[in-house]
Amino acid sequence: MTLELPNMIYMNTNLDKLLKKISQLESGEQVSLSFKNIEFILPESTILLLSISKQIYDRTHTVVTWLDVKNDMRMYLERIQINKIACK
Repeated sequence: MTLELPNMIYMNTNLDKLLKKISQLESGEQVSLSFKNIEFILPESTILLLSISKQIYDRTHTVVTWLDVKNDMRMYLERIQINKIACK
């Protein structure tokens, strides 16, 4: 299943929809997060993104894959040592 992340600037307005989808995930389900709507990430949004990814991992016990990550964001995110998350 691929979940599309809302634009991080307006994340609070769309967060409920995303969290509802996350609450319906089952153990063993492979989940990807799509970054196609995200232009840039604020530091506080990075913490939210990591929390969302951890919540997905805790529910599914599978690696969360980040899709459509732009190169400048990828370099920023890869500086953070993250376990159980794959960027593609």
